Amino acid sequence: MSITGDGGLHGLTVGQLTVLQVRFSDWRSVDLIQLELPSDEQHRAALYKNANAKKRFVICRWVLRQALRELGDPGWNKSFLLQNGKPYLEAGLYFSISHTTDWAVVGVCNGYPIGVDIEYIKPRSNLIGLAEQVFSKAEMAHLRRLDPAEQLGFFYSVWTQKEAIVKAVAGSIYRSYNLTVVPLVSQWRHVTIGNVTMWVQNVQAPDGHRVALAVQRSRGMVKR
Repeated sequence: MSITGDGGLHGLTVGQLTVLQVRFSDWRSVDLIQLELPSDEQHRAALYKNANAKKRFVICRWVLRQALRELGDPGWNKSFLLQNGKPYLEAGLYFSISHTTDWAVVGVCNGYPIGVDIEYIKPRSNLIGLAEQVFSKAEMAHLRRLDPAEQLGFFYSVWTQKEAIVKAVAGSIYRSYNLTVVPLVSQWRHVTIGNVTMWVQNVQAPDGHRVALAVQRSRGMVKR
């Protein structure tokens, strides 16, 4: 996928799935691309008081719209519909957006709900206490067995996978304590949340970050 602009895009495409990583600081201005957004999104952008927040919103939405257009969605510039709290377009393309201060991840999937999450890895003063709110018993046991130097990276790997999963099903991270994603693997694996099967994995991320991707679909979605 080749989306042009003055910013940098880093992409991954696998079958019906496209994931793009965008660095906000690579973009000088968003004035022109804002004009390419649908009118409702232009209006939302105009309401932002904070220039950086506005820049993040415009870039994310523009990249998303260009990805949808290149995937052949005839409604790429139309307003989104909602299904169980998840936005999608009439042609059946689902999407998810996540960002930190300087990086964003935009994921699009044809026919199946998707969730993405990116987190900047920063020290946590109460790492164990925070983990206890969202980690399962198995995940907490694994976390406590690790050396302190390894705990932070493991925490963010699990956190991003869980965030991606609950975004794909329009849930809350704090309802994922009974969902177990360990042992973590570098390839796709499937987990079950309620009556839904999810494929999830951590994918290549910018330095100092973790990125995870989850797609709601049948077991035959991807090859290991």
